[in-house]
Amino acid sequence: EEIEKLEMRGIGRTVMLHGGQTIIRLKKFDKSPYWIANLSHEIFHAVSFLMDKVGIKLDLKKSDEAFAYAIAYMTKRTLKKLT
Repeated sequence: EEIEKLEMRGIGRTVMLHGGQTIIRLKKFDKSPYWIANLSHEIFHAVSFLMDKVGIKLDLKKSDEAFAYAIAYMTKRTLKKLT
């Protein structure tokens, strides 16, 4: 069942497995703005899954800063691994 979640239909995919592990997949990655933008898109999904799991909903007045910090952190860590 979880294997089906990993299918790629587009250029990227992010899934959270039953155990809470999150997987981001891209068909390709290089340092071009196009692929960094796609990675950012998938990181947003990963952060959304995480925040949902801990009970934080996106609210522009209450939680947007938490989302922004989590996206920045995950982006920095991911780019360090990829570049």
